[in-house]
Amino acid sequence: MTTNPQFRRRPWRTAAVAGAALAVAVLFTGGAIVSAATANASGNAIAPPQQRSATTMVVALTQEPDSLNPLLGGFAASSKMHQLMYDYLTNYSPMDRKPIPGLAESWQISPDGLTWTFTIRTGVLWHDGRPLTAGDIAYTYNRVLRGTTEQLLYRGYVANFETVTAPNDTTLVIKTSVATATVLATEVPIIPEHIWKHIADAAAFANDINVVGSGPFQLVEYKPGEFIRLKANMRYWRGAPHLDELVFKLFKNTDAAVQALRKGEIDLVGDLTPAQYRALRNEKNITLVRGQGRSLRELGINSGAAATDNTPLGDGHPALQDQRVRLAIHHAIDKQVLVEKVLGGYATAGTSLIPPLSGRWHHEPDQATRVEFDLAKANQILDEAAYARGPSGIRRMPGGTRELRFRLYGRTNEDASVRSIEYIAGWLKQIGIEVDRRVMEDGQLNELLTKGQFDLYHWGWQADPDPDYLLSAMTCAQRPRPDGMGGYVGQISDALYCNPEYDRLYQEQARTIDETKRAEIVKQMQKMLYQDSPYIIVYYKDALEAYRNDRFTGFQLQPEKSGTILWQAGSWSYLSARPSSHKQQANGDSKRHSGAAVVTAMAVIAAGVFARRYRASAEERE
Repeated sequence: MTTNPQFRRRPWRTAAVAGAALAVAVLFTGGAIVSAATANASGNAIAPPQQRSATTMVVALTQEPDSLNPLLGGFAASSKMHQLMYDYLTNYSPMDRKPIPGLAESWQISPDGLTWTFTIRTGVLWHDGRPLTAGDIAYTYNRVLRGTTEQLLYRGYVANFETVTAPNDTTLVIKTSVATATVLATEVPIIPEHIWKHIADAAAFANDINVVGSGPFQLVEYKPGEFIRLKANMRYWRGAPHLDELVFKLFKNTDAAVQALRKGEIDLVGDLTPAQYRALRNEKNITLVRGQGRSLRELGINSGAAATDNTPLGDGHPALQDQRVRLAIHHAIDKQVLVEKVLGGYATAGTSLIPPLSGRWHHEPDQATRVEFDLAKANQILDEAAYARGPSGIRRMPGGTRELRFRLYGRTNEDASVRSIEYIAGWLKQIGIEVDRRVMEDGQLNELLTKGQFDLYHWGWQADPDPDYLLSAMTCAQRPRPDGMGGYVGQISDALYCNPEYDRLYQEQARTIDETKRAEIVKQMQKMLYQDSPYIIVYYKDALEAYRNDRFTGFQLQPEKSGTILWQAGSWSYLSARPSSHKQQANGDSKRHSGAAVVTAMAVIAAGVFARRYRASAEERE
């Protein structure tokens, strides 16, 4: 969890069983199986620019979704499709990424903080015309609470939920076992009970035919490897999109996507390399957007080599379980060089797990604790830990003969990943560590991480507005778990890190409603990870995007002042975009691009109907 650089990555993947998915589809299509190839009268090809409707937007996508099933798909491309096709209990504001009403138009918290009562808005319809009620939301959460497959992605969101009930169609009650800070950050797509009650095994359901959601767009056609076509939900409760169709065209890389943008074959592309971004500066009818990215990139380290039951997992090099080795590697990486040489300055050197865009949640190490690039220091650490150099200059395990030879994996679909591991390999050689570099597609890398068959790798995450999910990736419980058949089921841990003290702090932050106190715990956790170094955060990438301003305009950024279009926490950009009324000549860097007033107004109105805020006021939360 292929990932685009700006994708939130969940490193878990499973294969949908097509036969079972079709069998389930028969249950609610009256026995008529409609193939993706015939689901749309327009055929299998995307119309060329001159034949395309003015209200059809084509967006470049360089990651194939691992599943369109909202209970299954772990890649960030899947999450984006889910955001377009489904609704959520709450949403994140396009202005500042704070929680605002979604399906819940208001809520109240009991004095003891254990009971949340939500008022569910009326008039929301599923794509098949049936009304969405509080019962559908309760069904979704209870399925996550009780399901096996469902918990792989969403267990952390509902860990403290005791019961979820719907006393009537407009009331949802969530009771928690302890005070829970993350109830408003529960990013679980809400599914229709009248469809999903027929689907016993979520793992066997592809959800790519006759999909019923309630979101602003509905799936029309999915042709793997080629495109995903969605049509506008004209009855959407926030108001119909200004687009009639939204097509995500799949590309192997952004080079091909940029050429398609130049030709007018697509309208929007993200995850540009610095070179591509600069090359588009003077292109007619193309607007550039440079935003502060949610994306971080890490050098992940196999620091545990064990499953949830603490049985050995995989074949990671045992030296990497030594914090001193990981710290030496940390000292051996010149993050600023990666920012300048690999990313052309369109990034910030990394420090902590939660990126600076997250504001109050981000921990920035002070000078006394900062791990600086220092090859002499790295060599000193390894010398003192008795990792002596052998005749070839490669260090060996203390008292043994095994050399420090590590596998270092990068990702084929991201040029920055390929180039970063070249630099990293060179620095590690200078401290007596030899690496075998290899690049691969995301799915293959994901499988190796699940099996623990890795040493070092370069990948990344796109952080949620709330830090809980990303913090949970480093807990003991998120390591792969035994499947009962001699294998393992991957969860969201990809460093196999396990630290009981970290787990204790994770539980504490999740139960701390006061945001100021919670932020201090979150920072303490990041400080622990920074020192233990199961991840070495190498940089935070700027989000570089481009769109055809002669085709579309009005994109709402998130956050409003320094944000991006494509990989938002929500679908604000696609709700606000509208066909251009005339050709615009707005080229060049754009740190700020005005969004549609209607979306901003809706968000302001929504924020005003809180029955009770998350305890702190908006001013206090700053």
